[in-house]
Amino acid sequence: MNPIKILFSGTLVLTFTLGLCLVVQIAKASPTNFPTEPASLAYVMPVDGMWVAPIEQEVTVMKAVVCSSIENREPVGTSSSFSKDVGRVYCYSKLELAAGTSETVRHVWKHNDKTISTVELTVKGPAYRTRSYKTITSRMTGDWTVEIQNSQGDVLDTIAFTID
Repeated sequence: MNPIKILFSGTLVLTFTLGLCLVVQIAKASPTNFPTEPASLAYVMPVDGMWVAPIEQEVTVMKAVVCSSIENREPVGTSSSFSKDVGRVYCYSKLELAAGTSETVRHVWKHNDKTISTVELTVKGPAYRTRSYKTITSRMTGDWTVEIQNSQGDVLDTIAFTID
């Protein structure tokens, strides 16, 4: 269903969307009567008629490991220390989020506290397994971390390991 937009005082737009519940968003308006910023307030009115603030979409890390291989979508050779001739190190993460939603998460690979690469991954609810990897050469010894971040850059989990 198309949302209904109502302009108030030339500065606020109320957007009503009716489906299984009524969603009301309040946003600042531009001179063309369209919101210029994301909704600053949003409330949901469920069927029972009680107004409640919506639950923020959150990604939960259920499992996060580094490993030397992935087989049948599961980590193999998990460790906190790998040989410099390992070839590849994988970051495996099992994530949970609301059913029917999707979110972008990042695997941020750091070597000796310096960001080496960032891999963006789109995950879908309610549960999702994903992975990224880093090819390791003999010159990449030292301390490593992989940060799992949400789309806002908040760190959800950090995995530390070494390459010897």
